[in-house]
Amino acid sequence: MNALNIQNFYRGLEAVMNEYGIQPEDFWNMDEMGIRVGVGRGQWVIIPDDGDEKSKGRFSVIIIIGSHGDQEHVTVVEAISAGGMAIPPLIIVKERVILENWFADISDDDYLVGVSDSGYANDVLFFQWLQHWEAMSRRTQKGDFFS
Repeated sequence: MNALNIQNFYRGLEAVMNEYGIQPEDFWNMDEMGIRVGVGRGQWVIIPDDGDEKSKGRFSVIIIIGSHGDQEHVTVVEAISAGGMAIPPLIIVKERVILENWFADISDDDYLVGVSDSGYANDVLFFQWLQHWEAMSRRTQKGDFFS
């Protein structure tokens, strides 16, 4: 890609935005991120010693105590708009069923929680996410393109 192609792309994008009343805040980025619960336990972390001049260049070692047992996997699907608005994520846990008390500390009813055998998104969960995103993003919609 060269600079001329990039300029033409953004000129075309600006024309579409103007034609349909799309505001920059109505642009969204979505990402799916896997989190391995328990990773980091039982590993060494080496940090610089911030002591006096004599210890300059030396390192301190901190050992994080824990086990290297089975790691659980959780997937989080999140979205943020170009205007800085974030919507509550979809949290996917590797289970067949979930218990309500697992999420008792989440006070926001807008979070979406799902389960899958793998702990990753699948077609059904992603469709639910799209419905969730559409409902949540309408709350901060600036443009009139859906009117």
